[in-house]
Amino acid sequence: MNPYDAAAALDLQPLPDEVVTLLNEHHAPPRLIAHLIVVHHIANQLVSAVRRTWPSLSFDPYLVQMGAALHDVGKLAYPSELVSDGDYHEQAGYDLLVSAGIDPDIARFAITHSGRGSQSKLRLEDMLVALADKCWRGDRDRSIEDMLCHRISTDLSRPSWEVFSELDTILTSITEQSAKLLAWQSLYPPE
Repeated sequence: MNPYDAAAALDLQPLPDEVVTLLNEHHAPPRLIAHLIVVHHIANQLVSAVRRTWPSLSFDPYLVQMGAALHDVGKLAYPSELVSDGDYHEQAGYDLLVSAGIDPDIARFAITHSGRGSQSKLRLEDMLVALADKCWRGDRDRSIEDMLCHRISTDLSRPSWEVFSELDTILTSITEQSAKLLAWQSLYPPE
């Protein structure tokens, strides 16, 4: 079964056309396609929830959506990282995307999606993609959540405990889908 078609049947938001073209040109394995679909879907939910909860927060939803859709494309060069830990795919993904003509401002998500780095180096969009890449499978990453809460709290002059409480509500709702998403992604082989 094709992950693109199956995603539509599950009401998962489709990847942008330019991402599908890039993945098809590079013969992306079904597991990678499924993973990118899932993280992109969760990133879209996160963007909607953040905009609804903090409407005056300034960030670029398009960057979050494209970053989520392309964040692990470097696993085309390091397919073993589809089934085991590793970070070689990060720089490889950036290089592949830039060489394919993708804007470096979008390609950077191949490197920043892990959420590693200081708060001063990560933009709000980077934190949202990193969070989507963790919470789709039910994981919560306190360091990313803390960075995001601090950034939102600072940008909106709101108490951090209040921002954390609202973010926790958002992430609790999103992580409730994790079992279904994990099961769906695991249907697709990594090669």
